[in-house]
Amino acid sequence: MDYQDLCYLALKNDIPITCGYVARESGNANLNFKDKLIEDLSEGIINNNSLYITNPKHIEDFYPSLHKNNLELRFLNGYYLIYKKNTNRQFIKKPSEVKKQDSIYDKISKEKVIEAKAPITVKNQIKYFIEEFNDSGTIRLKGWAFLNTSKNNSKDTIFIALSNKNKTYLSKVKPELRKDISQEYSGNLDNSGFRTTIFESDIQKGLYTLYIGVKDENEKIIFEKINPKIQVSVKIFKKLETIDKLPNQNLRAKGNLDRLQ
Repeated sequence: MDYQDLCYLALKNDIPITCGYVARESGNANLNFKDKLIEDLSEGIINNNSLYITNPKHIEDFYPSLHKNNLELRFLNGYYLIYKKNTNRQFIKKPSEVKKQDSIYDKISKEKVIEAKAPITVKNQIKYFIEEFNDSGTIRLKGWAFLNTSKNNSKDTIFIALSNKNKTYLSKVKPELRKDISQEYSGNLDNSGFRTTIFESDIQKGLYTLYIGVKDENEKIIFEKINPKIQVSVKIFKKLETIDKLPNQNLRAKGNLDRLQ
C-alpha cells in the first residue's frame, strides 16, 4: 500500500487523510473533489492546514502552487511532501533534499515566457491536436504537433505563442515522446508530443490568441492559430475607487462573496 506509513501517522495523530483507497466509492463526490483540487492547484491555491503528497509523475501539477506560494518541499521514499511554510516549524534538510528541491525550482524557472515579435502565421501547414487545455489561473497545454511535410521531426522544436495587438509571448514546450504518432502517420515523428505551463503572473493583462509553432532543422519557424474560438483571458480587474462616505442605506443589493484571495 503506497501510503501506509502516512496513513499510520494520520491515525495516530487523529487527523483525516485521503488517498483514494475506499471500500465503496462515491463517484460524484470523488469527481467533484478531484475537479476542485485540480482547479485550485492550477490557480496556485494551497490549503494552509493540508499536507499534499505526490510523486514525480504528478509534481508538475503543483508547479503553479510552488511558483506562487512560499511552500516547503520534502522527500520521503520517492514521494514529494508539500505544505505551507511555518516559521514555528523549521526542519533541517539533508544536502540531497536541498539538491532535489533546487532541481524542481530550476525546472519551474524555465517555464518563463519571453517577449517576441508577432508570429508569422500560416494555414494548414501544421498538423496538431490539443489533448488538454486549462487556463484557470495558469495556462496549461498538452498535445502533439508536426509539420505536414515532415517525415522526420527529430530536430524540430515546438513553441506556444500568446499574442494580441500589443504583446506577444513565446513559450518553449517540454517535449514528450510519442511513438503512437510515428505509427499513425508512418514516419519518424516521436518528437511530436509536448506539454507546457505558462504562469499568468508573467503576462501582461489582456485578451490573447493562442498559436502553435514549429521550428525545423533549418531554423525556420512558422505558427498556426489554434482553434480561433480558444482565447486566453488574463483577468483584468477594475481599479478600486475611494469614496468619502458609505452608500445610501436605502439602496439594497443581494449578493454573496464565494471566495476572497
